[in-house]
Amino acid sequence: MFNVEVFKMGGKIKEMMRGVNRAIDNYTSIRTHTHTHTHTQLQIMVSQETIDHVKELIAEKEIFVASKTYCPYCHAALNTLFQKMNVPKSKVLVLQLNEMKDGVDIQAALYQLNGQRTVPNIYINGKHIGGNDDLQELRETGELEDLLEPILAN
Repeated sequence: MFNVEVFKMGGKIKEMMRGVNRAIDNYTSIRTHTHTHTHTQLQIMVSQETIDHVKELIAEKEIFVASKTYCPYCHAALNTLFQKMNVPKSKVLVLQLNEMKDGVDIQAALYQLNGQRTVPNIYINGKHIGGNDDLQELRETGELEDLLEPILAN
């Protein structure tokens, strides 16, 4: 008798878990839609002054990285630059957008400048490189070493 009751409860638990998973999927879908919609609105609302400020930030140092402290892709990109490629920190401007008052505006301005919504958002010598995947691909092909050569020579 006991085994039959446990079996029946197992079925109810599975059904409850399916409901929980559906709720999570719905929440994720709504959150993703809201996230995308928010960035679309930000792109429209960014002032020319903010865009000019971001252009100045990009030009401030040889390498510019817009990052977020909790982003594993940002950590990987910074690790590649600082540890694997031995770029001195003095050559890189890293903005941790989630710790900045105007971080959302900066990210929206970057989107308006280069069409990339995500972080890390990387520039080398004023040229938009892309994100971590792009950086890793450049490293694997040897192109990153070529891009960094003049920076590391100084």
